[in-house]
Amino acid sequence: MINEAISYFDRVVTLDNDNQRAHLGLAQAYSAQSKDISFFNNKELKLSKASKANEHYEKSYYYSEKLTP
Repeated sequence: MINEAISYFDRVVTLDNDNQRAHLGLAQAYSAQSKDISFFNNKELKLSKASKANEHYEKSYYYSEKLTP
């Protein structure tokens, strides 16, 4: 389910790179993936997914009920 979300939001970001909601969706999906990866068994993959999440979180965030730049 997370992989499907990443695929969907990645297509949206490809079409509209300024879409804050798509970046937020990608950030949340990568964060969820990172959470499920063991730090001791696969440190590099976990850090890679967390880094991708942080990149997308920087491009969008919630303030109250609206997304703001």
